[in-house]
Amino acid sequence: MLHSNYEILLVFLYYAAIKDLQKRKISNLFFLFSFLFFFLYFGFIQCGTSFTDLILFPSKLILILILSYPLFYFTGSGGADWKLFSLILSVLPFDKSIFLLFLSTPFSLLLFYILEEDIPFAFSLFLSAVPLLSLFS
Repeated sequence: MLHSNYEILLVFLYYAAIKDLQKRKISNLFFLFSFLFFFLYFGFIQCGTSFTDLILFPSKLILILILSYPLFYFTGSGGADWKLFSLILSVLPFDKSIFLLFLSTPFSLLLFYILEEDIPFAFSLFLSAVPLLSLFS
């Protein structure tokens, strides 16, 4: 059984994967909406309305964006991949998010060699998130 924030995260990842496959671009409006949604979800619905609960998710996201920038900059990934993975890393626990990164890399490589076409990172993230969040939650 999935936790509710994992189900919501899978819906966001599914939308990002479809947009990345169709247009090869994920809009910044999607990231703004995702940030606002998870900020409100974690701040008001799940945790309560204390000041530390409200500030924890944005501070984690900003810290992760700063720390993960060199990883995506030096690999040649796009800005959408960087923002999408930073959002996932701030929503999921650390052990699941690192495992998701290591699981999405073989999916991406396998699809690249099977289809002989560049596969969007959002699609491989979605493919690896489905078994990870449904089996190990």
